[in-house]
Amino acid sequence: MRVTGRGVAAAVVAVAVALPVSAVSASAGPMSDDRLVPGAGPGRVAATRADRSTKDVVRKIGIIDGDTFTGVLPGSKRRVIVRNAGIQSMEDRECGAKDAKALLARTLGKKRVVIVSKHNSARTNKKGIYRLQRNAFTSSGRDVQLAMINSGLVLPYGIGRETLRQEMYAKRAQEVAAARKGLFSGSYCRPGPVQEAQLELQVNYDASGRDWDNLSGKFVRVRNLSPVDVPIGRWRLRGGAHDSFYFPQGTILPASGEVIVRLGSGAQTATTFFWQGHRMRFFVPGQSRYQGGGAYLFDTDGDIRAWSMYPCRVYCTHPAQGALTGTVAARDRDATPSASPTASPTTSPTPSVSGSPSPSGTSSPIVSPSPTASGSVGASPTEDGSPSPSPTMSTAAPSATEQPERLGERIAFTNVSDRVVDLSYTVALVRDQVHELPPGTVLAPGERLLIFTGEGEDTRLRQYLGVGEPFLFFKGSTGGSAKLRTHTGIRIACVAWGDRSCES
Repeated sequence: MRVTGRGVAAAVVAVAVALPVSAVSASAGPMSDDRLVPGAGPGRVAATRADRSTKDVVRKIGIIDGDTFTGVLPGSKRRVIVRNAGIQSMEDRECGAKDAKALLARTLGKKRVVIVSKHNSARTNKKGIYRLQRNAFTSSGRDVQLAMINSGLVLPYGIGRETLRQEMYAKRAQEVAAARKGLFSGSYCRPGPVQEAQLELQVNYDASGRDWDNLSGKFVRVRNLSPVDVPIGRWRLRGGAHDSFYFPQGTILPASGEVIVRLGSGAQTATTFFWQGHRMRFFVPGQSRYQGGGAYLFDTDGDIRAWSMYPCRVYCTHPAQGALTGTVAARDRDATPSASPTASPTTSPTPSVSGSPSPSGTSSPIVSPSPTASGSVGASPTEDGSPSPSPTMSTAAPSATEQPERLGERIAFTNVSDRVVDLSYTVALVRDQVHELPPGTVLAPGERLLIFTGEGEDTRLRQYLGVGEPFLFFKGSTGGSAKLRTHTGIRIACVAWGDRSCES
């Protein structure tokens, strides 16, 4: 039976306010008030005449698990099943499932719950059970989903078309994880194994080219930052959905080492595994209805021992921000290694992007006259967050050792600060190519990292995308951009040319 309620398809009018992003210590919990502010706001449903039809009321509440309940709609005697949008609880018999179910029961009560829908979405699950996908609120306006996320017993999860408040739930989940509440404490279910181990996850959620054609380009790296080996056999890796990758029995995560789990299929080794199957996971923010995602490493007790949620929404800084400036150059097809091409300008961040590069095949190197850096179009923030100085430009002739570099298309990021910058494991996004900088990519003050579009052997200061030319400047191209970011999407630097900007 399809139950639609009364006009649930209209949008909800809700007032959004920003959550605080000040640092949270490991011992302190995040805000426990899921109403956030009295009256209309993220914790309450803003009800007006215009949006009354976007919500409905269910009574006689029954609890199925930590993210699903039943109730009776007005004018009906038949129960409907309501799936809480934006969260995912643990499965029955998993650690945390029983506690989440009890918390949902206490939060909802038994008498009256307001359910809100943005798109009137519903779905039949794998067991063939039809469920409404809704955001639930108590009669006093308490956001039930926020209450569950505050406990640390559920994961943020974009479900179906109901994206209402998805970003807010994701942000609160990052605060909860940073405060190590619930399952994120690492010992909620039981201490150990190897409780003292410091583990880290990195999610490469974007692959070069079309993601469906390059599934193995998406991966999760598990790093062991401790001086002790960690046996992770039968530990599992998962995203917001329940399907998981289980590490084979006997798998060891070596001290100061790492293992990688790639999507798709391939040859497995002691440190590289494949999450078999042709299924998309870890969606790119902005390229689907999902505005982010995450990966979670569970030990055999059911505790979350490491996690990574993207894009970063709290505590989003990186030591290299404000330290780099970028340039771009095209191939000089008429030049030879002995030629002395005109130097391409090196610029600091500038408030605007102007000018268009010439088509591929011109007789002199082409450089963006106005690249932008540190994550935005306009003045870049310095280390303390203040605007960077006015742009400067140098046109000194290149040295003999630099001249051959001018013969290929390339991106350059120069350390213009007075400190050493570590770019290990950061990601360069050049058009549709995703290139991770290897560990040891460290720039001293004044050093320059070159990223060539062609093929070659990577070194500390010379990296290669391995694509053909022309790639940056080709016939019909009007511009482009190259960005340097972390695996959680924190912008470190950017250079744009032509009619493109770092925000496009």
